[in-house]
Amino acid sequence: MKQLLANPLSILLYISIAESFTLRPSPRRNNAVELTLLEKRFLSPARPRSLSFIGPLSSIVGAEPPSSSDQIEIDSTQLIQSLLELTRHETDGTKLLFDERESINDIVKSLEALSIENTFTDTNGVDYTSIPLEGEHKLIYIDSERTPQYIGPFKGSTTQYFGDETMFENRLTFGPIQIALTADRKRMDESRMKIKFQSFGVKVFGSELVKKELKQQGVWKMVFVGMVKDNLRTDDIGGAKNILLRVMRTPSLYILAKEL
Repeated sequence: MKQLLANPLSILLYISIAESFTLRPSPRRNNAVELTLLEKRFLSPARPRSLSFIGPLSSIVGAEPPSSSDQIEIDSTQLIQSLLELTRHETDGTKLLFDERESINDIVKSLEALSIENTFTDTNGVDYTSIPLEGEHKLIYIDSERTPQYIGPFKGSTTQYFGDETMFENRLTFGPIQIALTADRKRMDESRMKIKFQSFGVKVFGSELVKKELKQQGVWKMVFVGMVKDNLRTDDIGGAKNILLRVMRTPSLYILAKEL
């Protein structure tokens, strides 16, 4: 390990990796927020798509809007199970067929519509940003041309780790290499969080090689946050596994799950 850290070529290599995740600041236009490349990979915009469903969602097409909170709950359960099924085998949306990506994004649009409907039918509203978050949440899907899952040609593991009520890290891990963005989050309202990035770092075998202060910030919108049963995965006694599912736009579509 000491030889690795003492090797200038190795240090330059990991510095170059760090630089590849960071954009140089540029003048703001129309009050746009300056973003690091890694953050832009989490926050790249998704284009509008028309509503169309496949597979288990075919019965939902053309249905009348939900008329009660019970119907909303039933519909959201159907949508979430379909979402979990479609994102089962691939976290990188760019690797999926066009129709599959369309269906995933259409499901999320329907979840957004149900959330709005629930806000009007439930006097307590829908409060996604007050749900406590802790530990490691694994990325199960992102729809972005610049996905934060690769170090060069190698695909790593992308997670979010919540250390306390405000601090979290976006982590990309590949073997002994870990790239992390440390950030603070602050509740804005029932569906939006203000994100302020603090630092960018690269570790190899647990030793920090690069650390850079950041001042970028953004707003993440929660589409859905809650405990659901994943019917395609079983727990120790054979029942559906409970997970905390988070679906958000940052503004790219970003879905994470934590096993409970």
